[in-house]
Amino acid sequence: MATIKIEPIELKTIDGYDARITGIMTGGGDCFSGEVDMPHGTQSVMWDDYGTARDSDPGCNIRSTDPEFEEAKEGLVILK
Repeated sequence: MATIKIEPIELKTIDGYDARITGIMTGGGDCFSGEVDMPHGTQSVMWDDYGTARDSDPGCNIRSTDPEFEEAKEGLVILK
């Protein structure tokens, strides 16, 4: 699956961690790649189009109603 790198989109997770979407994935179930600043360090994360983080702490999930996340999803629709 290809990942298209984008200018980072700054977000907050549902637990209030700083997160960045840094790529849009064009295939598979995950749509976005990026990272989350956790208390123990920065963690690489992949999210689906609902903001659910795969194989990560549930606190890494993104609020699906976040305006910045909505903007990222618009970009996803254009690229797919």
